[in-house]
Amino acid sequence: MAFNDSNQNHLCNIGGALTVDGHVDELICENWSKNILSRKNVWTDSFGRNSFTFGNAWYVLLEKGLLHKYHAESQLKNQLIEELHGYLDAMLAAKDYLAPPEDFRDIDVPLISRSEKLGPFWCWSGVHLSKSNRGGSAHADFEGLSPYPERIFSPDTRAFSALLSIQKPAWGGGLKVWEGRMQGDHTDEMWKQHLCSTNTTIYNYPTGTLTIIDSFLVHQILPAFTWGNRFRMVGVMHFLFHETPHPHWEYWF
Repeated sequence: MAFNDSNQNHLCNIGGALTVDGHVDELICENWSKNILSRKNVWTDSFGRNSFTFGNAWYVLLEKGLLHKYHAESQLKNQLIEELHGYLDAMLAAKDYLAPPEDFRDIDVPLISRSEKLGPFWCWSGVHLSKSNRGGSAHADFEGLSPYPERIFSPDTRAFSALLSIQKPAWGGGLKVWEGRMQGDHTDEMWKQHLCSTNTTIYNYPTGTLTIIDSFLVHQILPAFTWGNRFRMVGVMHFLFHETPHPHWEYWF
């Protein structure tokens, strides 16, 4: 059973995760996937093993030592995302399911892109494509908080990852999520013990479903089986709540 039913108002809170079935119509997802598949010349190679990104992911190019490439190409990659009609709006709509602090629940907290806050060197969103039958490594998503390093260690940080299933593989490819946040001050031993926990939930990613998780939750892409032009195709956007200088959700990829 899911560990995140604490969101009584259908909001994803600290330590939580939720799914929004039918967030996007399957036909729209099919049109997006056709558009993306027809533009292989603009894909970014991620980690080999038939893994790519439509757009640029900050953490991928960081780990490959190509951070300069991410920042240099950000405006071009944002243009690609804008050309995917309706996609950006669908990802930004994830904000409606994010829980701000109690004091801000009665106001419409605005969205501000990281490129607007920190300069035109950041991507808004992107789509991961994978054919890997080996799955991914267990990880959390707090590396994107590096512009605000103190937030990596605070239990009050509200950071979320929004994941939209655009094309589902023939089999597998879901997301395994461990219960309990792992902040940046964990030790290797704490990490190993955490991964031994059986308090996990598997999200199966039906096409058009939006899955939102606290970015500090450890998660892992499960092995998938695909063929031909079919991929595990997932749109991604990250969010961070800021209280100052005014309440807002910052987003990036």
